[in-house]
Amino acid sequence: MRYLLACFATLAPLCNLGLSGEPAAQPSAKEIESLIAQLRSPNKPPKVDGKDAEYPAGYDSEAQKRVRTAFSRLRDLGLAAFPQLLEHVNDADYSMTGDGGATDVNRSVGSVCFYLLDAQLTPYGARSIVSEAGRDPRENPLRPDYFEAHGFFDSKSSQKWWQSHNGKSLRELQIEVLEWTIAAEDAKPGIYSKEEHAYLASILDKLRTSKEPLEPHRHIFAP
Repeated sequence: MRYLLACFATLAPLCNLGLSGEPAAQPSAKEIESLIAQLRSPNKPPKVDGKDAEYPAGYDSEAQKRVRTAFSRLRDLGLAAFPQLLEHVNDADYSMTGDGGATDVNRSVGSVCFYLLDAQLTPYGARSIVSEAGRDPRENPLRPDYFEAHGFFDSKSSQKWWQSHNGKSLRELQIEVLEWTIAAEDAKPGIYSKEEHAYLASILDKLRTSKEPLEPHRHIFAP
């Protein structure tokens, strides 16, 4: 699941200021739930079968624009949307179709909700990448999966995680996830390079000295 989600698209920085420059009013839980409901596409999913998507007759592109608008609004809410997103990680309803790398991929509402969480909590991405100019020579293995280890793919388990983490800032959560990832990589010597360890350590150092969280990681698939 994380491999597919790692192919999601460009995320804009969080934007929580109103036109006056004052912090925008946070939406209610009911309003966030409404946005998540709008992630459910009224369309039938296209056929993908390991190739470019074949959209069925009558596929409503305008309806998909509304789905993507809801996606963008949830993305910009950041931490405020976490409780409701966690409740919907098992939602199998069709949401959208996008570039999955070698082929197009259909995304469920649950996978979209998880992606929105993942992009905020692991802003350095799921794959082992030393820098923009070079990649880990060990075929870019996926990093240890904090989300699987903490039951994020089950809505009940993920909500228990939130109960124990509610009240923490996004920066604090990013530090926790990164510290766990570094420790998990240290427990598997020979898989991750020294360069990769140094890369993650530099991100952690930046987070610890900064007052702000890191921006969500960027992908090739997004509204």
